[in-house]
Amino acid sequence: MSRNTMAPADRRAFTTLTLGLAQGIAAYSWGGNTVGVLVGATTFAIGAALYAREAAAQQRTLRPRNAPLSRAARYLSAFAVVLLLVRAASPDRDVKSFPASCPSGLQGRHGCSRVAEERPHRTPPPPLDAPYRARVLLADVEKAVLAWASASGGSRATVLRHVKPSSSGAGGVGFLHMRWTTRVMGFADDVFLRYSCSRGGSAVVETQGQLRIGVGYMGVNVRRNADLLRFLRDDAKLPAAAWCR
Repeated sequence: MSRNTMAPADRRAFTTLTLGLAQGIAAYSWGGNTVGVLVGATTFAIGAALYAREAAAQQRTLRPRNAPLSRAARYLSAFAVVLLLVRAASPDRDVKSFPASCPSGLQGRHGCSRVAEERPHRTPPPPLDAPYRARVLLADVEKAVLAWASASGGSRATVLRHVKPSSSGAGGVGFLHMRWTTRVMGFADDVFLRYSCSRGGSAVVETQGQLRIGVGYMGVNVRRNADLLRFLRDDAKLPAAAWCR
């Protein structure tokens, strides 16, 4: 074997190292997905151990007995590839305003939940079947929503766009676009929120959550919307205002 030729075992170790590093970086940048980072770090460590054992065996001109390590490298590498494909298949989109409706591909399916004044979709039963509405300040609403996202989603909730409401009195509109990832596989959901002042002087919060991949799983977006509305109505305890602004 020439010096520039890499043995199959060395190639396997190098591939495992590379996949582990790529998965760890991708998971960390993708909302700090703890399980994904752990998979990447473990894959990288096994690849490093496999590479070290192959190098030591070549120096002794012996065949290393590392079948369990090789199997672990193979399985973890395959899992890392799956996680990287999930990441690649769901890139972030530049959304500048609250969507007009659920995507056409998710109409009538579990993959989108919209609680809004217009074209609501798959909303839970009353009293969570309508947007939040109260005589409060938009600035207080904004703080409450961000606090809820931090407490509920932690590092898995990443703000992609944050448009603050206008400070020129009634009529201001705030907009949030967040990416939420699942704990294990790193599947991403888009969460959109619009908070504005109605003509009657109340603050109105509308929300829409939708999948990026697939058509539905276990009503996650429905429950997330319900949790946000429950938090605003019951837990946030926003101070009353004479007029929304």
